[in-house]
Amino acid sequence: MSGPFMHMYFHTQPQDTVLFKTWNVTDAGTMAWVCAVIVVAGIMLEAMKFGRWKIEKWQKRREEVLTKSYFTRLFSPIHVAQSILFMIQLCFSYILMLIFMTFSVWLGLAVVVGLGIAKTFFQKMMMDMMEMYFHFRIQEPILFRQWKPTDTPGYVFSCISIFIIAFCLELLKFGRQWMTRKPRPFLVTDVCCSTSEGIWDIPETSEEPPRGKISVVPFTMESISGWKHTVSSCLFFAQNFVEYSLMLIAMTYNYPFLLSLLGGHALGYFLVGPLMTIKENDAAGTCCS
Repeated sequence: MSGPFMHMYFHTQPQDTVLFKTWNVTDAGTMAWVCAVIVVAGIMLEAMKFGRWKIEKWQKRREEVLTKSYFTRLFSPIHVAQSILFMIQLCFSYILMLIFMTFSVWLGLAVVVGLGIAKTFFQKMMMDMMEMYFHFRIQEPILFRQWKPTDTPGYVFSCISIFIIAFCLELLKFGRQWMTRKPRPFLVTDVCCSTSEGIWDIPETSEEPPRGKISVVPFTMESISGWKHTVSSCLFFAQNFVEYSLMLIAMTYNYPFLLSLLGGHALGYFLVGPLMTIKENDAAGTCCS
């Protein structure tokens, strides 16, 4: 058979039509060089993505793009070049998708191998450029694209903001514990006090010793609809959001940010620590505490 071929199931025999009616694979030798071409195409696709990312990084270092007007950015030569590269990248992506849809095991493996090799290489270069080590840099994005200090006063203000957020997190943890804290049970005993003048029937109170059992509130509509439980759930959501946000800030490896974060935690714990036991403080933490 000379083709064209159309299989709707995975197969290994070299009988495939690749993209064009005249590009037919009918033997092992042709399949080998076609797979080699596909591997190169996969590498070129990832290289194009890396190139577009590199151009964007260079542009941000050269000038503050966001300060320019929309139409100035729209018709800038760099944006036009990015649009052309995006169109070529999209073309490569769809071509590789259509090749994979031939259901040929060998052609599909070639697509995966090409993308995998390129991803490993270019992803490593991108990770190296992200400075995954402790450093000092003023122009560091913080959580949002718009939160990026550009000068020393803005950087100091960002550090103070991170300090305050970490400090408020410790207050939030204490607030949740205080709201859900139950009064400690006491036992009344018939122990009397006596003096030389007589006996007074004054009952003594002593804290009930733990019995090794955990008191669990029954799962009822009343227990889950109470205002304390509702507010505590909202505070738990806010606490997790803030904790994970602070974790992402620490992952910038910007050590003034990290020191501000630790300082806020330390001051918050210093103020509320006497009001909580260590066990309660550990129970109030979630992600990184």
